[in-house]
Amino acid sequence: MKTRPDITWLFPFFCCGSQFRLLHQKTNNENNKSNYLGSYLAGLIEGDGSIIVPKLHRNEKGKLFFNKKTLSRVQKLSTMKYNSNKLNPHWVTGFCDGESCFFVDIFKSKTHSLGFQVRSKFIISQNVKDVILINGLKDYFDCGDVILDSRDMSHYVIRKISSISDVLLPFFAKYPLQSSKLADFADFLEVANIINSKAHLTQEGLDRINLIKSGMNRGRNSD
Repeated sequence: MKTRPDITWLFPFFCCGSQFRLLHQKTNNENNKSNYLGSYLAGLIEGDGSIIVPKLHRNEKGKLFFNKKTLSRVQKLSTMKYNSNKLNPHWVTGFCDGESCFFVDIFKSKTHSLGFQVRSKFIISQNVKDVILINGLKDYFDCGDVILDSRDMSHYVIRKISSISDVLLPFFAKYPLQSSKLADFADFLEVANIINSKAHLTQEGLDRINLIKSGMNRGRNSD
């Protein structure tokens, strides 16, 4: 069996205080900064997502403020065609902030010594009318599966730990999430590292994953 690479190097990207890395990043090129932010917001809007915008982008009355270049970028990209060869990575991050979910499943298994199997899953779901977008994201990441269900929904799913470790995690390290979903991804990252190190096959590792899972997604919101 091929040994997965150590991905602990990714942890610094998701430490406390790293939210809004894209929005706060310092650059001498304001045009690039505006394009990055515009692309991100366009993806977020396309996904019908929401985000708590930091004070940096609010005026003294608390209203949101984005310059004309940023808003122009948003307008242009919000009407884009879904060509996987032309998708902007910041747009993809914005869309994932609004529409993606990071899951950790633990279920009974007779073939595992502890009686349980652990599986991580990244998923984006859209109405089947937007399956072109779902297929475009699959082509963009070049991994995962597209699933159509009986409720007229299409799902882009990445389940293989190799794809998660080699493609998904490095992508979000380079183009980080900006919303509270970043916390779920940090947990997802830790679980992936436990799986890659084979520690999930120990009782200690399994207990740690159970604890992480209990605080993700809705579990986090209930705190």
